Amino acid sequence: MTSHKGKNLYVCRTCGIATVGTGHLCDPAPLPKEEAFNCDYCGKIVTNPRHICKPMALKAEYNCKICGRVSDRQDKLCDPHKMEG
Repeated sequence: MTSHKGKNLYVCRTCGIATVGTGHLCDPAPLPKEEAFNCDYCGKIVTNPRHICKPMALKAEYNCKICGRVSDRQDKLCDPHKMEG
């Protein structure tokens, strides 16, 4: 993690993209307990940045051609492609 204008930048170990948040990372490290967050879809408190639950998976519209992650938002993926369905 580096800093840019007072914001933490996280650099993806797989694709090298740097972002302010850990949401798009292909292979993120687990978050410390103090950085745990509530999932917007299932409400669980999670420390795994790659957390995916059934409600989230059902809303996913994109997949990443680099790492295989799925998301409902393109900006959370390194190389997003619209899924057929």
